Amino acid sequence: MDLLHREKKGFSNGLEPGYVVLLTILTYGMYHIYWFYKNWTELKEALNRPIRPVMRSIGLFVPLFNIFLIAQQFKNIRDVAREQGCTAFYSHIWTSIGYVVLSNIYAAYTIMTTAALISEGTASLTPDLLVGIMFIDLAFFSTLGVLLIAPQRLLNEYWSRVQQLPLRRHLTAGEITWIVFGGIFWFISVIEVFVPTGI
Repeated sequence: MDLLHREKKGFSNGLEPGYVVLLTILTYGMYHIYWFYKNWTELKEALNRPIRPVMRSIGLFVPLFNIFLIAQQFKNIRDVAREQGCTAFYSHIWTSIGYVVLSNIYAAYTIMTTAALISEGTASLTPDLLVGIMFIDLAFFSTLGVLLIAPQRLLNEYWSRVQQLPLRRHLTAGEITWIVFGGIFWFISVIEVFVPTGI
């Protein structure tokens, strides 16, 4: 992603904070991986730092190491914003703790749900249970997106000062692609609720 190319389009690297929540929900939670990748890439180019965004994004799937990556990124966002005199504030420590704890709770929930399905079979998946699972997913994705609002606001102020361009208020092709992928997962979830298991 070329910062100069972005600037030629007349908008900054920032993103409307509400979009972060919406995209996290619509992409079935996958957007947060892209959010980290996007910000690693943009900060690498802006600060000329030896960051490897792809490897770090893969590292988000590695237990324990992902905690370090997440905490470091939230801290880096705060630090570079402070250097530019940004006034927006958030606790990178509490944001990191909340993000990691929430992610681990959801991971444990997913593992237990999968294990129950393997032992009891798909016959145990009643419509009521599936709707309950969908609401748990929705609550998790919403909360995950909300946790990214404060870092995104700080990033918006940082990019506003550095690039002096208006905030982007539309979706990119990449974000639309993520929505399509997430839509497939939501579609499958809805189909499982309304289509009998035997069909």
